[in-house]
Amino acid sequence: MYSLNDVDRLLEIKDYLSDGLTIVAIQKVYSNEKKNPLEKPTSNDALTDEDVRRILYNEIMHIGRLSGQEKLL
Repeated sequence: MYSLNDVDRLLEIKDYLSDGLTIVAIQKVYSNEKKNPLEKPTSNDALTDEDVRRILYNEIMHIGRLSGQEKLL
């Protein structure tokens, strides 16, 4: 099972790729974050388990519609 941090990182990487960054550029972003860590998000900014599950479900449903499948789950 993947942790919420793993899922969050994958969603961040997906967003970077959607923005046109390459894998090498994304690696540089993460290496810079390790060197200069930013403030931790406040508890109000954190996603709940329910939020992550809903987002993941919506992503899976969206992928299913793109591939022409009627129902993925």
